Amino acid sequence: MKLVSWNVNGLRACVNKGFHDYFTSMDADIFCLQEIKLQEGQIDLDFGGTYDQYWNYAIKKGYSGTAIFTKIKPLSVRYGIEENSEPEGRIITLEFDNFYMITVYTPNSKRDLSRLEERIEWEDRFRNYLLQLDKHKPVIVCGDLNVAHNEIDIKNAKSNHGNSGFTEEERGKMTDLLGSGFIDTFRHFYPDQTDNFTWWSNMPGIRERNVGWRIDYFLTSNRLAPKLKDAHIDSHILGSDHCPVVLIMDDFVEKKGGKPPMSMAAQPFFITPSSYHAFADEDEQLEKCREWGLVSSKAAKTKAFYYKGKGLHLPCQIVGFIDDATAVIELDNKQLHCIHPAFLKEMQAASYSQRQVSTTDEGGEEAVPSNESTGEVSAPVVNTVNEPSIEANVSVQTEQEKVAISSTSDSLLADPVTPEPVAKKPTAKPKKEKAPKLELPTEKVRMRAIVQEFASVPNHFTEEEDEVIIYEGVQMLDPEMEIGTAWSSHSNTLKKLELEVGDVLTFDCKIVAKKLTKHPVAYKINNPAKIQKEES
Repeated sequence: MKLVSWNVNGLRACVNKGFHDYFTSMDADIFCLQEIKLQEGQIDLDFGGTYDQYWNYAIKKGYSGTAIFTKIKPLSVRYGIEENSEPEGRIITLEFDNFYMITVYTPNSKRDLSRLEERIEWEDRFRNYLLQLDKHKPVIVCGDLNVAHNEIDIKNAKSNHGNSGFTEEERGKMTDLLGSGFIDTFRHFYPDQTDNFTWWSNMPGIRERNVGWRIDYFLTSNRLAPKLKDAHIDSHILGSDHCPVVLIMDDFVEKKGGKPPMSMAAQPFFITPSSYHAFADEDEQLEKCREWGLVSSKAAKTKAFYYKGKGLHLPCQIVGFIDDATAVIELDNKQLHCIHPAFLKEMQAASYSQRQVSTTDEGGEEAVPSNESTGEVSAPVVNTVNEPSIEANVSVQTEQEKVAISSTSDSLLADPVTPEPVAKKPTAKPKKEKAPKLELPTEKVRMRAIVQEFASVPNHFTEEEDEVIIYEGVQMLDPEMEIGTAWSSHSNTLKKLELEVGDVLTFDCKIVAKKLTKHPVAYKINNPAKIQKEES
């Protein structure tokens, strides 16, 4: 399977510079574009019905925008992280039977770094979005990520330190993304190769002397590593200030007009690990299952697990792992398969198969669990559904199913116990009325807050915990509004203030409704700035 990504910096201009010739010669299965800079109806590309076309136009004319051309029929399509809330046309997500395909044009922080803060917020939302998708199917991400990750990825590293696209903040976010379970596919194959760039300034002689940056990428979920065959950069292709990047993978999907691979017709998609860490003993296996939440913290032994999908209900055992986000299971026929622990946990619900059939029949919207790693609740994965999903349809669990998953009984699939009827219904306690939901402003506001405590919350994608600050007496100053309690990340900026419990702060920030994991705190303070500590 051949995948191509190209920031064309204006598709209409690129069409006049050889786009068709390159597109046709590549014969890609999926071809992704960024920075198309056009509106609907301004171009008509005819490829003889070979490709389905998906376009995400920016509202602003001649700006941003993305597109995907695919021979593989997607199950569903989504535009943006949150449907219809992203006016710059930066993201398209296609759901296929075995994976998600995302093309992205990451916001530039601008030469004067005036958009850096907004860029960093966007990076966090995008990473959380990918992690939610990755819990259900492997993810392939491509596009212009607008960052040179390491010094090897830029010609003049010293002179560009701190510049837009090579700030510590932007590079750190790329490190965070890869560390949460993704592969930079080019560096996977060529970890030490120098002078491989994908973007060059339009100044005279710059491209000829190869003074460039590598800011265009193909990233994949770690568990897709066994499927990767090659990655390369077509730096000889002109037509834009960027060049195309290419990823070659095992052919494991059905293409338009073609026949599905044999493995697709009768069995689910298996990712066989090329290598993994096998458990040394049952104690290590139990500890890892506790860490993943597959058994309770008090469990003395592991349980029977089942792999479900496409009508299958197969017993399996967890035999090892590749990383914190990739478990390795073994089926009865000795088939090994890489799977996200959260997805395996979803499969253990007694009604999982029925729910899967139900959502397939209805062709409806799928809901996604909250992101436990950050304590934030993410938006649904797919809103626009063209066809029902065949595998990994996940709907919100009922309270009864949650009890079934967390039960400490010997079998995760045991029938729920029906309580015996009682003679008289006890007098019900009056229900507490929920506090009305606050209407929060979308722009930055001036806030006042008191440091209540310092805490940490688990991050299941790293070996460390995330440090946070919980505040009390939180209020907006203009307009005036009482928030109550809120939380924020304990950032390096805040650490420099050497805060203590009881300190009173005023600052500018965005306040959003995002619950903190394992704490009854419903609102998050994003990127506080202009911070002042009131003298006691």
